[in-house]
Amino acid sequence: ANSLIEMANEVKFSHERLEEYNRTLEENVKQRTDKLVESEKMAALGHLIAGIAHELNTPLGAIDSSSSNIQKFLTHTLLKIPKMFQALSDEESEIFIKLLGRSLQSDAGYISAKEQRQKRRTLVVLLENKVEDASSVADSLVDMGIYDDIDAFLPIINNPNCAGILNLAYQLSELKKGSQTISLAADRAAKVVFALKTYAHKDVSGEKVLSNINNGLETIL
Repeated sequence: ANSLIEMANEVKFSHERLEEYNRTLEENVKQRTDKLVESEKMAALGHLIAGIAHELNTPLGAIDSSSSNIQKFLTHTLLKIPKMFQALSDEESEIFIKLLGRSLQSDAGYISAKEQRQKRRTLVVLLENKVEDASSVADSLVDMGIYDDIDAFLPIINNPNCAGILNLAYQLSELKKGSQTISLAADRAAKVVFALKTYAHKDVSGEKVLSNINNGLETIL
């Protein structure tokens, strides 16, 4: 009887130890699982931050570059404008304004390098019997986004200071294009921040609301 009682006590003790081991094991598994989940969350957060940083660096780089170009062009351009207009006739001044207007309205930033080369070759053919340095003039016109209907600009092109005039027109057009780049880049950066805010926002009320699918798709795109 005493042996049976001792055996029963040992079994009870062993059972209690086994329960304790199970509780300890569950706690350890839970702690390890929590650490793994936390680690995965941190890794996901790191990827998210890296992606956001990359998406923001691109427009911020464009803003910085455009701002530097605008400052550089302003420094070198503003001083040249009065002297240039003094050297031009009234007719040439009007043609210069039209040339600048055409450049500001051009789609130079939306065509490929291959298309630009093709348009340059076409311009060289059109200009080679009309001006001395057709290749150089064609380069300047293509840079300004002017590819056709160039006869109206021949008085400027045939001016002895043609290179300086075209360069000044190019620099002035670049000022506007630079400001447009800054505007587009700032808008893109704002959209990235909006997308992040939309993703991270938590509604504290806990109530379900209708979601705008169109806005969601636009944010993703």
